[in-house]
Amino acid sequence: MPTGEADFVVVANRLPVDRVTGADGSTAWRRSPGGLVTALAPVMRAQTGAWIGW
Repeated sequence: MPTGEADFVVVANRLPVDRVTGADGSTAWRRSPGGLVTALAPVMRAQTGAWIGW
């Protein structure tokens, strides 16, 4: 269960995922392209991290 604590926090103007809507109306999540997400993904996996974006 999440405790609300994070060892590493990223605050950025984009999220690490994009919501994709299929032709049938279904929703899926896809990893966002770009350098920030690519560079920080290993750090976020290794640490207890939180990503805050809009």
